[in-house]
Amino acid sequence: MLVLLLTQFKILVFLEVVMENESYRSVIENMTDAINESGLKQKAVAERFGISARQLNDILHYRKRMDVGLVPVFCNALGLPLNRLFNMRAAGVVGPYGGG
Repeated sequence: MLVLLLTQFKILVFLEVVMENESYRSVIENMTDAINESGLKQKAVAERFGISARQLNDILHYRKRMDVGLVPVFCNALGLPLNRLFNMRAAGVVGPYGGG
């Protein structure tokens, strides 16, 4: 149990660092790509995500900053691994889940 809590804490610390710098824009762009690749409408994704469609739209258009704790929630909502949202665009990876 303690190991699981420490692992979750490390992930949240990592996410906090990413969300505080230039990588935040990349995370949001990758979220947008994941939504588009899913074929779902923003409203359906927002419902799965547990927020309103307006809140999701505000996040995707940088009008509202997403809390770091919502990153894993978003990934779970779309069935994505966490690494799907990080550095994919910078690395030139185009396909879903990091595929080529």
